Amino acid sequence: MTVSPQVRPGARMPDPDFVHPELIAPDSRSGKTFRYLAAAARLSIGWVFLWAFLDKLLALGFSTGRTVRPASSTASATRPGSTAAPPPKGS
Repeated sequence: MTVSPQVRPGARMPDPDFVHPELIAPDSRSGKTFRYLAAAARLSIGWVFLWAFLDKLLALGFSTGRTVRPASSTASATRPGSTAAPPPKGS
């Protein structure tokens, strides 16, 4: 059973989109700059977490385990739990 609100004939409901002008402060330059910097920080932090998730999801191996051996100039990704033997030294 749904109960509808009782409205007197001739009475008007308040406009939900109306905001009192005294409640809205004028936007200062420093406030606008802070909002842009906060938005940039939020996007940057979001990208870091999104990249970590995609890296683990797709097994790209860029976030952890990247090593460069001093004897060679090639990079090899050693993943935790890997049982592969390292390449032989010297050639």
